[in-house]
Amino acid sequence: MKRTFIAIGLALLSSQALASVAGIDFLEVADTLDAYSGSYVSNANGNAAGDAVTPPNPVIDQNAASWVMSADTNATLDVSFGGSTLNVADRDLTILLVGNSYAHTVDLSLLTGSSASTPVTFSLDSTSNNLLGYTGFNSVTGTTTLGIYAMNIHLAGAFSGITSFDGVRLDVGGYSAVPSLVGTVTAVPVPAAVWLFGSGLVGLAGIARKRA
Repeated sequence: MKRTFIAIGLALLSSQALASVAGIDFLEVADTLDAYSGSYVSNANGNAAGDAVTPPNPVIDQNAASWVMSADTNATLDVSFGGSTLNVADRDLTILLVGNSYAHTVDLSLLTGSSASTPVTFSLDSTSNNLLGYTGFNSVTGTTTLGIYAMNIHLAGAFSGITSFDGVRLDVGGYSAVPSLVGTVTAVPVPAAVWLFGSGLVGLAGIARKRA
């Protein structure tokens, strides 16, 4: 019985994490490249800077081990989450970017079918709607080692009036950003009742152990 209490409690406390990449617990990862414009440079095939690679498939690498950056002034990526429609109130967006702490920017639009919202610009050094954090991972290209940073975007705060989305458009023209992975994370904390119930079960197991 004691083991049952512990197992149920720990399962409830850990059930929120569906996919962990670079230490970040994602709910969904953008695994579909729907459309793109422009040409790109990638490290996926050992390409050197200046070699155009099309299409920019590495942006959907779920290991976040590869990256793409735009080689054109105008370049966009449309990625989606396997056909799922997501609620803005329930999801925030995390983009893994390879580079350094310079002010690289991403213009982000939310997609619903073929419709795109007005783009909002986010910068690696901005903390108004996102938090820059070094994940502790490195990407090596040639003799250069670059850090992987997480840009966390609070969607409800940045896209007021939009309730749902099924994809995102990244405008990364002119070497403005070097995306590696796009995914969603929970926008709200785990309900207090769930935490209390889970921790309560673990506590009951401790009481049962003392009585035994």
